[in-house]
Amino acid sequence: MKHIKLDHPVTVNGTTIRDIKMRRPKVRDELAAQTYKEEAERELMYFCSLTELAREELEELDLADWGKLQKAFEEMLQPGKPGEPPLPDR
Repeated sequence: MKHIKLDHPVTVNGTTIRDIKMRRPKVRDELAAQTYKEEAERELMYFCSLTELAREELEELDLADWGKLQKAFEEMLQPGKPGEPPLPDR
């Protein structure tokens, strides 16, 4: 789980979002995202799933904060992140 602090908090429907929690992606997330043809749409829906935020909430993010989500996502895809147990030998 990654915690991303927003540089530019957003308010949607009276709720202010200052930070976002993003869980690690699973195969089911990838399969669900592949149903969208456009790359931007696919990424948006992927992040909706990983953050449990609504599309409308993510669409309000500043692009700098969107970049922080993208970076956090990419970091989660890298093998051998510190603090994570190593993969077992088969």
